[in-house]
Amino acid sequence: MDLTQLTETISEVSPDDTFTAVEELMSERQAKISVVIQEGKVLGIIVAAEIARYRAMPELDTSVLRASEVMAAPVETTLASTPVIDAAREMRSRRIPYLALVDEGGAFEGLVTLRRVLFEVVDELDLKVDALERELMADGPGG
Repeated sequence: MDLTQLTETISEVSPDDTFTAVEELMSERQAKISVVIQEGKVLGIIVAAEIARYRAMPELDTSVLRASEVMAAPVETTLASTPVIDAAREMRSRRIPYLALVDEGGAFEGLVTLRRVLFEVVDELDLKVDALERELMADGPGG
């Protein structure tokens, strides 16, 4: 399977978008992640937990906050053509929960989460185990 088939539902925002606009867009799209993009390049991400954290600060005027002020950066990237297993290894070894997919020119193509990538790896391994079991069982007694 291609990594682009595992992408999350996100909202794309610019660094100058207001916190309120980001929150509304995420709600409209039912997205848990916003990717901050400028000129096709990923600058950072804003996750729903961060939105909730900022909302819980009554002393903070979120109407003046910009996406660039609340985003987590940098975001690790990989080519969208990267095999799923390689992406899983990379994410696990670097201990990163998100990986932005880019094309050869560095333009953003989507975002995958470690959870989704690992589920795909497990599904692929299950298929391999099933195929091996069928092959072994088809041989019959005595080889």
